Amino acid sequence: MSLDPPADRYITGKYQVSVPGRRDKVLLPLAFCRECGQEYIVVARSTSTTTAPSYAARQDQDAGGGNDVNGYLYVSDDHPWPADPIEAQRLPDSWWSVGDDGAGQVLSRFRDKLPQEKWIDAAGRETAPGEGLRAWYVQAPFRFCLRCRTSYEEPRSKDFAKLATFAAEGRSSAVTLVSGSVVHGLESQHGLDPQARKLLTFVDNRQDASLQAGHFNDFARWPRCGRPCTAPPNRRVRRACATTPSPNASPRCWTCR
Repeated sequence: MSLDPPADRYITGKYQVSVPGRRDKVLLPLAFCRECGQEYIVVARSTSTTTAPSYAARQDQDAGGGNDVNGYLYVSDDHPWPADPIEAQRLPDSWWSVGDDGAGQVLSRFRDKLPQEKWIDAAGRETAPGEGLRAWYVQAPFRFCLRCRTSYEEPRSKDFAKLATFAAEGRSSAVTLVSGSVVHGLESQHGLDPQARKLLTFVDNRQDASLQAGHFNDFARWPRCGRPCTAPPNRRVRRACATTPSPNASPRCWTCR
């Protein structure tokens, strides 16, 4: 992703170091919160006594431990990081307490871990406030999501369990997402016979087939049904599909056809 405002940013799924035709615009990798899907730019921050701090793509996206070199950039126009995160109720409850004066205050051990406001140009260099892209820099490891407030209390845990990145998911997850997208596209083909709206996948052994079938049951079947169901296992799918689905759910579960 390029370091441009959300409406103008360049996004690609192919590995590139700069925007095609614009060598002055750097491309940086993304990671996504596993709880809400908020995107974060994965960066390595470098400082120098002669030049302004700059940001580059980080090779080790699963950084652990704590340092001020590896981190993430949070960019959001609709949900920016506030000047007073306690008043705005954006900090995890474990990060602050009430002082003697009755006002909320950030715990001392977390003060240097708060998001830092940065202004960055398209080449990845820090600029003066008001110039370039407004972002907030957080050090690795990832401690909490700046949008949904999901927090992680173990500071040395790996970020892989907190943030999802491209080409880093398991095969079963990838097949499930691709298959769900294909089936959704088939359902929108009005001129296609309903009996032809099916997806057939192949695996080379029984163990993989069992694994993939279980993954479909856990991650594809129930979310499409609209709401939880307390029916016995042998009647669960059809009873769930017979209930009134939520506005964002499919009217029929494709696994029941």
